[in-house]
Amino acid sequence: MIDLPVDLELLALVLVAFQAGAACPAYYARERLRGFGRAIFDRLPYRSPPGLDEEQALREAADDADPGDEETTES
Repeated sequence: MIDLPVDLELLALVLVAFQAGAACPAYYARERLRGFGRAIFDRLPYRSPPGLDEEQALREAADDADPGDEETTES
């Protein structure tokens, strides 16, 4: 056989993962990655900037948010 620097099982897994990603619609993958990011960042503790209480800082952050950052609900 051919002497490869990686296992054939790993190479097959990477190939299958690539094909699955290529077959997945871009908007679906983007929404899944956004959901993953939200799940990870949701676990981080929030500290408001110095001089602001937590409620005021959250209100200002919501007011400054871009309209494109809103969650979309698809049925």
